[in-house]
Amino acid sequence: MQRTIDFKVKDNAYQLTVPTIGEVMAIESTKMRLTGKEYGSIILSGTVVGFNVLDYVDMIAVLSVLCSNLIKDTKADRIEELSLEHAKELLVAYATQVKPWVMEWEQLLRLPKEDGK
Repeated sequence: MQRTIDFKVKDNAYQLTVPTIGEVMAIESTKMRLTGKEYGSIILSGTVVGFNVLDYVDMIAVLSVLCSNLIKDTKADRIEELSLEHAKELLVAYATQVKPWVMEWEQLLRLPKEDGK
């Protein structure tokens, strides 16, 4: 697993580093804040729009904690204020460049199974 990755959006480049446990907690807290503590309920709803919204929530939570410079570059006061068009452009970049890496370090949070894996 890579400790750091480079993330590009348009002409801007960023470097993200595997989070500390405190940063992971901040990411999860941000997800709860953004969804009014309804993250799990949105998953259980099973709606397509709900799943799409969670993709944006995950992206915003990760990037706001691990890549705060990106928010400055969007020229929005808060990343949640981006237009749908700009947010989608950012989501496409996040999904292809960052999400696979996030899934790798999320594995570190899991306890090993009884067989040690």
